[in-house]
Amino acid sequence: MDTSALKEAWKEINKKATAGVDKVTAKEYALNLEQNIEEIVSNLKRKRYRTKLVRRVDIPKGNETRPLGIPAISDKIVQSAAAQILIDVRQSTGWVVL
Repeated sequence: MDTSALKEAWKEINKKATAGVDKVTAKEYALNLEQNIEEIVSNLKRKRYRTKLVRRVDIPKGNETRPLGIPAISDKIVQSAAAQILIDVRQSTGWVVL
């Protein structure tokens, strides 16, 4: 996973979504986007990247509530980039998902 893949993933994530457990919003993350992405790449290459905890929020659903997990922005970027890599592999190899 390289810088360009993570920058593409950044374009795809929902910037209006609420912050994760680290309380960093997309707007705040964008202020140091280059540095943040370089840090992710460095940590991934050194096998030091660790996902953050997921912030749990209970949302109303009828008369009850439903738990919802909100990942940190950096985790959303890595997840999106990884998903895109798998999609590209599947399309190029004809790999079939059952």
